[in-house]
Amino acid sequence: MRQEAKTFRYFAKSLDNGNYVIREAIRFEGNVENNFIYAVYYDDWNQACIKEPIYATSNENELHQALATVALFYNNNPEGLLDLCTIEE
Repeated sequence: MRQEAKTFRYFAKSLDNGNYVIREAIRFEGNVENNFIYAVYYDDWNQACIKEPIYATSNENELHQALATVALFYNNNPEGLLDLCTIEE
């Protein structure tokens, strides 16, 4: 029996196209080259994993702190909706 992968709901503004999205990510990744946090989600239609930049930090330390905050949020609220739009305003 195959176990369903845990997903993480989030609300963010895509840094690619500026659209606001509510999606379920399978994981979050950080890129120290551009200091972006990416949401990785599975696209059923295209049967592909997609990485979308959803949050920009100003430096590598801030990137690590933001990723730790994301992990802490889902540890404390496994069914929660992480709102990254309110943070930016």
